Amino acid sequence: MRSGGPIIERINMGSARVLEIIETTLELRGDGIGNPFRIITQYWDKEGNLLAEKDPCSDQERTISKLQNAILWALGEKESFPDRPSGAGSYWWRKELRRRAGIY
Repeated sequence: MRSGGPIIERINMGSARVLEIIETTLELRGDGIGNPFRIITQYWDKEGNLLAEKDPCSDQERTISKLQNAILWALGEKESFPDRPSGAGSYWWRKELRRRAGIY
């Protein structure tokens, strides 16, 4: 076992090219509730074909955000927790909590 800095492996590159691409940023994606607003970067070739997209909000981050918002709703932190409708059972709020958390 070595001590000190990280072990770096050499990777042989098959080829490399310099290409002209178009970079665009989309000002808005998401709904601001379970899917946060964010800026998306896209890369296009000159013919208008989408080559790649960089979304700073991964699926895991979206899931975490949805769960946090659902919990805050259930605690009455984001908005008032609604009163129980007349005749509703003890766990009447579960359907709405599932919807907000993305669990159907």
